[in-house]
Amino acid sequence: MKNILKEGTDFTWGIFNNGLNMQIPCPWLNDNVKLIPVSNPSKKKIMYIFDKDTKELIPVLILDGEWLSNGRISNWWKWQELNDNLDLGKIKSGYGKFYEPNKEFKVEVSYKITNI
Repeated sequence: MKNILKEGTDFTWGIFNNGLNMQIPCPWLNDNVKLIPVSNPSKKKIMYIFDKDTKELIPVLILDGEWLSNGRISNWWKWQELNDNLDLGKIKSGYGKFYEPNKEFKVEVSYKITNI
């Protein structure tokens, strides 16, 4: 199953109307499914993020972050990329612009505890 989506091949950009007369660009999959923008994703949830360099939507595991900090907009996030097989990859951080996936991801995470 393909989990990393390529611009032009797997999706194009369309407009999402949030109901407050705000039109927000969002990915439209080839089967006319919109991936809805999410400004405040839950930690430990898998979302999509757009990589401007590769022009791909990449699934990421949200590790930490917040939309508001001390009453001000922060929007700083830390996430871990998932590859096409949903194996954990690089940890990154930055300002987030995430999209709700159109499917459920099943990811197994295991931890190795040392020096106890």
